[in-house]
Amino acid sequence: MDTEKGIGRIALWVCIIAVLMDGGTGVLLVTAPAFTIRLMGMNPDLEPLAYMQFIGAFVFAVGSLYGFALKNLMCGRVSEWRALWFATAWARLCVGSTVAGLILTDRLDPSWISVPVVDLGLAVFQFWLLAKSRGSDA
Repeated sequence: MDTEKGIGRIALWVCIIAVLMDGGTGVLLVTAPAFTIRLMGMNPDLEPLAYMQFIGAFVFAVGSLYGFALKNLMCGRVSEWRALWFATAWARLCVGSTVAGLILTDRLDPSWISVPVVDLGLAVFQFWLLAKSRGSDA
């Protein structure tokens, strides 16, 4: 029982942090792409700003999914939470792997390294927590 509560608390905090991180970053990329790119330690002159806004919409969408996951977790709808967490972990795995590959093949500036580090790290953590919570009420 304590393990289930612990998993639920961890998942709750990860959802809150991810909503703020991805939701905030997404909104900023859409509304102020050059400013946001500079905040991320990148050169906004290297990337088309409209493309950054497009990416921002996707980042915001992923962040929103964490909000839905959080709501389901708080309402005790564990299967819905698990499905949303799987979806966000899968999206992060796909994005993180792609960006890492682009950096490693010199097709994307190394300043993008925070994207695969965060996305792959969180994807692995989420998949691990999903496996650990299998069969529990989270």
